Amino acid sequence: MNLKTQVFLVLFLTTLSFLVFSFFQPPSSYQELRRAILVKETVKDFKIFQTYNGEPYFTKPPSIHG
Repeated sequence: MNLKTQVFLVLFLTTLSFLVFSFFQPPSSYQELRRAILVKETVKDFKIFQTYNGEPYFTKPPSIHG
């Protein structure tokens, strides 16, 4: 293998491993968990509009920090 192929292969494998490992990381913030709930409810019920805990989600929900 030439140097160009080796560099490409190393970069490709590094990027692939980064993406695979990041997929299995747990959510690290409240905002990520809230977004996961929105996506889960939308996909589960095949809804056109997003819902948040069963309520239509048209605006940003209130912040927990006041």
